[in-house]
Amino acid sequence: MKMRMELKKIALAAMLASPAALVAQTEAPEHDIDIDMELNKPVMTVNGESMTVGHLLAYRMTRQGMPLPPDPMQAQDVLVNELFSSMLLAQEAEKLGLDKETQVIARIEVARQQTLRQAALDELIRKHEVSEEDLKVAYDEQHGATEKNEYKTRHILVEEEEAAKQIIKDLDNGKDFAELAISKSTGPSGPNGGDLGWVETARVVKPFGDALTKMEQGKHSSAPVMTEFGWHVILLEEKKTTKIEPPALESVRVELTEALKIEAVRKYLENLQNTAELSFPEGSGVQDSK
Repeated sequence: MKMRMELKKIALAAMLASPAALVAQTEAPEHDIDIDMELNKPVMTVNGESMTVGHLLAYRMTRQGMPLPPDPMQAQDVLVNELFSSMLLAQEAEKLGLDKETQVIARIEVARQQTLRQAALDELIRKHEVSEEDLKVAYDEQHGATEKNEYKTRHILVEEEEAAKQIIKDLDNGKDFAELAISKSTGPSGPNGGDLGWVETARVVKPFGDALTKMEQGKHSSAPVMTEFGWHVILLEEKKTTKIEPPALESVRVELTEALKIEAVRKYLENLQNTAELSFPEGSGVQDSK
């Protein structure tokens, strides 16, 4: 009998150390009944109030980010003691009638809604089936590009548009770009002659990247380019195209599947919002932003 109790304690400790392992099993419907029986097993009784494995696991999930001892048995003891203290305080609050106070009732209801919200999201994600065709479309959208353009670039950054226009005139008259960058640029690359090295348009601010794609190799910009940093005069020294080897579909299958499931849930929620009846009582202080 003692041995069986010890084995049960060890099994419970392992479960509490990694609650996701038990939760993950619910993805197989045939295990639902067994899981429910396991979760409904009593762990302790405090002043006549029973706490089950499910309660203990639920409490474990609320303290995510808070460290537990690495040893499963020690972790179990910490959780049981914490839940014991929590139950005592909750029972004391009920004796004092605090559970009848308006603000406490509201907080309990919000906590209930948040729990149901997360349960609904988990269930929708679990049940949504991602077809192979949808997966292939998502893969092609994210990894379909087989090459990328890079630009070897210099720039001169100034605060005023007129100053940038004067620099362009100086360049048109044959002045050296690097020397002008050293003497005129306010950007951190100025002392290096404005050299930015090789850049991709995705890694620079949009106006700068857009200008690069329209420039000829070996030419400077014919007009100043404005960004949040100021006014730029850009020199495109060289351009190259690099082949990209996309990842194998199997290596990103899980990531893409999760993304598609989350997007499906987002659309489902959007539909719920669009079809819900929403009103704000007069004098509530809340305005309809629709």
